Amino acid sequence: MLAGGFLLLVALLCLARPASAQTPPPYSGPWEVNDTTSWSGPVTLHGDLVVQSAGELVLRDMQVTFACMERSEFGVRVLGGGRLQATNVTFRAQDPAYPCRFVINTHAVVELQRCRIANVGTFGKSMDNWGVYVHSSSVRFSGCEITGCNVGILVQGHFSPVIESCRIFDNADRGVWSKYATPAILNNTFSNNSYGVFLEESPGPALLNNGFIGNRREAVSMDAASFLGDWAIDRAVRWAGSSVLLRGNLTVLPGGSLALEESSVAVDSGPGSRKSLRVLRGGSLSLDHSTLSPVPGGGDRNFVLAAFGDLFLERSAVHGAGIDRAEAQNSGLYAGSLAIINGSDLSGNLASLVCAGRAEVTNSTLNGSWQDVRMAGGTARMLNVAFDKGKVLCGAGDGTLEAGWYLSAGAVWQNGRGVAGAVLTVSAGGGRRLHDGPAGPDGWVRWMGVETFRVENGSASAPGGVLLSARKEGLSDISRTVDLESNREEALMFSDPSAPSLSVTTPENGSGTNRTTLVVAGTASDDFGLDRVECRLDDSLRWTQLAGPNWSIAFTNLSRGEHRIWVRAVDQAGQATWANLTVTVDTEPPRLDLDEPFEHSVLSRDTGVRFSGRTDPGATLTVMGVGLPVDAAGHFDWIVDVPEGVHTVEVVARDRGGNVAVLTRQVTVDLTSPVITVLSPPNGTRTRLDEVHLTGRVEPGARFRVDGSTVELDPDGAFNVTVLLSGGPKTVELYAEDAAGNPSALNWTLERTVDPQPSPSPFRANWLALAAGAVLLVLGIAALSLFTARLKRRRESPPGSVLPEPPSTRDGLRPPPSQSS
Repeated sequence: MLAGGFLLLVALLCLARPASAQTPPPYSGPWEVNDTTSWSGPVTLHGDLVVQSAGELVLRDMQVTFACMERSEFGVRVLGGGRLQATNVTFRAQDPAYPCRFVINTHAVVELQRCRIANVGTFGKSMDNWGVYVHSSSVRFSGCEITGCNVGILVQGHFSPVIESCRIFDNADRGVWSKYATPAILNNTFSNNSYGVFLEESPGPALLNNGFIGNRREAVSMDAASFLGDWAIDRAVRWAGSSVLLRGNLTVLPGGSLALEESSVAVDSGPGSRKSLRVLRGGSLSLDHSTLSPVPGGGDRNFVLAAFGDLFLERSAVHGAGIDRAEAQNSGLYAGSLAIINGSDLSGNLASLVCAGRAEVTNSTLNGSWQDVRMAGGTARMLNVAFDKGKVLCGAGDGTLEAGWYLSAGAVWQNGRGVAGAVLTVSAGGGRRLHDGPAGPDGWVRWMGVETFRVENGSASAPGGVLLSARKEGLSDISRTVDLESNREEALMFSDPSAPSLSVTTPENGSGTNRTTLVVAGTASDDFGLDRVECRLDDSLRWTQLAGPNWSIAFTNLSRGEHRIWVRAVDQAGQATWANLTVTVDTEPPRLDLDEPFEHSVLSRDTGVRFSGRTDPGATLTVMGVGLPVDAAGHFDWIVDVPEGVHTVEVVARDRGGNVAVLTRQVTVDLTSPVITVLSPPNGTRTRLDEVHLTGRVEPGARFRVDGSTVELDPDGAFNVTVLLSGGPKTVELYAEDAAGNPSALNWTLERTVDPQPSPSPFRANWLALAAGAVLLVLGIAALSLFTARLKRRRESPPGSVLPEPPSTRDGLRPPPSQSS
């Protein structure tokens, strides 16, 4: 284990400092290399990295960081004769606010492969501080990244370094600045710089296969003393968001492709120096939202645009193409293979389109040229293209031109809504079917190309109109013929004969609820399709769309009171059927006042009990399960038949919301007279006593009188009355009346027997006669008073009388007698 640890330590030391190093980097100050030195490992320098004239430095797989500070700038300096070779090395400033330098002097030899150089250069000093400064031809940047610099690479002097396959991006000013130089700039990508390539007095640098994406100014900018040689592209190249001045010929070779996106190319062409853009067979040129045109300046500045390979134009513009009317290849925008052109402006050329292959042109403008279309043995199909039929050149054997417009055909209802499920047939001139089948979900068949102009073998023709027909089951067919002279939408209109059906199943109109949540539900249908069912509450302007045909909606947090609900069903044709209803939300119980009967009422004579009082208007009222009508003001007054006995009567009022108010009354119905039972003495008793005790029993609680005198009863109804007797028989009158007023009377006869006496003296006889007369007088007065009282009571409520029964109205319910009766 110890031996293994030692070997690992030795290996780490070897990696940190190779044995071949001659001049290691210092801990402070500059690192000056005078001999052959190689190094791989991170280095932070507090001074310049200087490769002297006799020095050679090889760096690999590492990072070199320059700890620059304010007024203390340093970096890489390769002096004349010095050699620097770096592979996969990053050169950067420790703080981007204090950039470093990178200077390659005359006769220095530098090769950088897959390196990254960042944070180099500032303006305001000498030019060798502006960026990666190159003043030698023996320099090659290969596969490197140059980013975050002031100027990416500045080549000054008559030198020809090679910059290939690099990414030069996010630099403050120019990506590559060539001043008096002729660098070879090959297969690079320039993005998000101010300029991509800036040429100043640079006679003919080589640019090949470079891509320009999103640079803030021109992709390639040149002054008057600079020019580019011919450009050649043999791989995929993309220019995006760039502008290019083309002063040489540009050729897309087989296998190459040039894509311009939101870019502009200005061709510096003229009578003395015609420029050409050629796409060879196997190559392709595409313009997307881009422009290809001559350099402004007036006069004849046209150029050659000949695509023997594929050509794609999308919402782009080409102006100034064509220099020779006689030769097809040089007479305009020449399409010798496949050309797909859409939404583009090809006006202002010698010939807007020279078709020697297959061209598909849509939604574009070709007029405004000497010739709008020149057929050169190809086939062109144009739809929705503006061109002048008089400026079409197509002789015998020159190919075929088909031109037309777009037609959209649809079946609609009277409101313009598409008829779902309609079948459309569209036939062009000559009977050619363009469509025969169902329309789309919206009732339409969109943008069918319809030929309206044809040139073949030098002969022009115009097919006839287009026949449209629409079918819908249950409706009559519709047909129409239309002529096209432009893009057109043509609708065949059906009429729906009936509106949709709509029903609300719950709640009932005018109903009520005692809940603040209300579910409204129902059904809707239509013979030709229901569009929607929608509902709104009260005065809301917002309609809520519901899912039909069985629809429902729940309203919550409803306030107390009346609410109006609107529902409408709309069919595909726009016809509507409405339903509206009112529902009352009432969460409080109804009012219930009961005037009669009173609590603990005791009633006699008949079984009718009078119920009168008030409740809420519209409420329903039941008494012992019997419904009582309530008038519009909420009043009720009815007599209900109640069987004899003691009853706890429940009066229930229920409003439309289902709220309930309940009152109870204890009512006794008693139709039976009380029974008077005399226990002793027996009726007809004869006795010599002058008084007897009359005992018996009556219904408890009854009022009881004996010979007109009120007698208090025991709680169980027992009585014990002393009756005075005089000579001869005596009839005792007993009268009882129960709590219901039912009377009962009983006469009980008693007789006192007297033994014979000797004749009294005349004085005694006179005294007795006077006493007897006084007693008879008192008894007569008492009898007269009793007779008068009983007569009066019988007139008011004669016992045993039968009153006529009031007329019955419903199930024992009848109105009370009128006051007049």
